[in-house]
Amino acid sequence: MTGYIDEPDLNRDVFLDGFFRTGDLGRLDPSGVLILSGRSKAILNIGGIKVDPVEIEDVLLEMPEVRDCVVHGVHDERQGEIVAAIIAVRPGCALSRQAIVAHCRQRLAEFKIPRRLELVDSLPVEVTGKKPRAWRTD
Repeated sequence: MTGYIDEPDLNRDVFLDGFFRTGDLGRLDPSGVLILSGRSKAILNIGGIKVDPVEIEDVLLEMPEVRDCVVHGVHDERQGEIVAAIIAVRPGCALSRQAIVAHCRQRLAEFKIPRRLELVDSLPVEVTGKKPRAWRTD
């Protein structure tokens, strides 16, 4: 691979000193076998296009009804992954799927619009106070 097509910024980030930095985290076990343990940055692969979930989260957080959110990929037979979002709605606010999609449609490419939405009162946090991000979600 020589680089991502039409993605000069991404290429600068992932090709360092002649090596492709995948973002995978891992370790070698005592016998030298690589054990993958996670990712340094979550990138979604939507129909072969790399998408940063933070871009979608930023758009969702523009909505006054959204207190917090997390965006992740969900396995899809046709596209590889589709965008899913878990959205914490502010107390006393009403938020519909139609309003979320309409807001996203004005600001995002169609393939970046969340196809699965879960509206919740609050998001879980880890002991560090950060939102959990699964390495692989299906």
